Amino acid sequence: MRIYYGQRQLQQATSGYNSAVRELGPENAKKLFLRIQQLEAAGALNEMVNVPGAHFHALTGNRKGQFALNLTHPKRLIVEPVAPVPRLADGGIDLSRVEEITIIEVVDYHD
Repeated sequence: MRIYYGQRQLQQATSGYNSAVRELGPENAKKLFLRIQQLEAAGALNEMVNVPGAHFHALTGNRKGQFALNLTHPKRLIVEPVAPVPRLADGGIDLSRVEEITIIEVVDYHD
């Protein structure tokens, strides 16, 4: 899968492990690099559903159209499909055809 970055700061943080540790701490940096490797290896976004520990899930409300993957609790990696977003007949996102994503942010959206 092709990955883009929505924030320059996040792209810089993922340019090297030490940068990610400074920005996110050692545990989140480790998980972030693991999730990025998993996303890169996936042919489409639907493959993330069965990745152990990722807890890939769709978000709702003002984050509708975005998806989250677990890092170290409570942090989540937020991604969204690159436009044009492939749709199912019912209007939902066809994850099996999403081959490009944008990493939006690393955040605790529970506060």
